[in-house]
Amino acid sequence: MSITRRLPPMVAQTLEDSCWAAALDSWSRVDPKIRDVRQQDLIDQYGETDNGGITPVTQIPLIAQDLDLMYGGFEADSLEGYIRQHLPSGHLFCAYTRGTFTHAVVIYRLSDRRNVSYMDPDGGHDRWKPLDWFLERGPYVLMRRR
Repeated sequence: MSITRRLPPMVAQTLEDSCWAAALDSWSRVDPKIRDVRQQDLIDQYGETDNGGITPVTQIPLIAQDLDLMYGGFEADSLEGYIRQHLPSGHLFCAYTRGTFTHAVVIYRLSDRRNVSYMDPDGGHDRWKPLDWFLERGPYVLMRRR
């Protein structure tokens, strides 16, 4: 069975490593239960580098606490179950492994064919990939609303 949330607004990251902030910006615009935040404000508050980067292990807990979100680190084999359990209740923030870094997106759909649709801050595009593509890019940092 397909699980679909409303399409989030396309928000492009303004700096090389500010995908996390753009993803949160987009998510806050589509979900009224998430405090409204903007990318630059998040970078100013949590960013640790000139290119907008953060250290997820230290900053994600602070961001989650401030925005009243649940977060955690998950291995690849738990991703499908997590999506199936939590996507019916709201969009999901997913930071997957991309090389030696992580890249954050907002997941809004899991199709019957096991395709994951997401807002990608890298250019601010609506994209989809097979779930297997994501499974090859774990571990993940995931956030959801309470």
